[in-house]
Amino acid sequence: MSVAFFVMSTGRCSTQYLAHELAKVAPDCLIEHEPIRYQYLSRKVFRQPKEFKRVLGGNIALQRKLIEIEDTLAKNTRYVDVGWPTYAWLPYLSFRFQKKFEFSHLVRNPFQCAASMLTQGFYTGGSANYVRTSVIHGNDPKVAFPQFNTEFDSFTPYEKCLYHWVELNRFLLNFHGHKGFRGLYKFEQLYGNGPSGLDDFASMVIGRPMQVASKQAYDQVQRQLSEPIKLHNYKLVDIVVETATKLGYELSELQSSFDIDVLNSLYSSKRLS
Repeated sequence: MSVAFFVMSTGRCSTQYLAHELAKVAPDCLIEHEPIRYQYLSRKVFRQPKEFKRVLGGNIALQRKLIEIEDTLAKNTRYVDVGWPTYAWLPYLSFRFQKKFEFSHLVRNPFQCAASMLTQGFYTGGSANYVRTSVIHGNDPKVAFPQFNTEFDSFTPYEKCLYHWVELNRFLLNFHGHKGFRGLYKFEQLYGNGPSGLDDFASMVIGRPMQVASKQAYDQVQRQLSEPIKLHNYKLVDIVVETATKLGYELSELQSSFDIDVLNSLYSSKRLS
């Protein structure tokens, strides 16, 4: 049976690379990375299922994409979306594609992930359309942590990226019991020093045994920090750490990655992701 498979993430989890490599090993599948970019308008429907019909009704780009996916499935071709802005549509996608809908949850260490977002200019003047339409804000309706509503505007850019990370991953955690869920995967397990989980991940997404040739992530739009990382809100950090442990991160590895000086040095120079 053909399947519409979505890799859900916060972004900055090597989804460009994954789409690139999956397309090479599975040319019989249609594999896309952010095919309509920020036009999913995810913030407008985040945790607001009553808004799906209204927002979709005025979103021609998304209407066309969903019809294209249906046409792909009708041809008995597997469809894979490896772009992150689809996340808020998860309940609607499940409803629309029914038994043909599957998804996985891809997560990355929050402190490194937020730093990588910052290199793309989130909240520092770059990626403005994504920040406006797709990145979760603390004063959005129905967020999981409304206690930050009044504080969000005073957050540093890095703190705002951490907030997006924690809100989106808490949302996806709610769907781990969904019948279409195919597993939680950690970015670090795909590219760690030990045995790579990349082949297992690719096999799960494609639905048959896969072997990926290149085991090293790459970033076609790699950038460096335009200004130093600053972090002051430790109430937010506590919630981020709590969420990360729910996602399988050890407290020790979170603590070792939470060094602002090291993050500033790492993301101010050339790196893989």
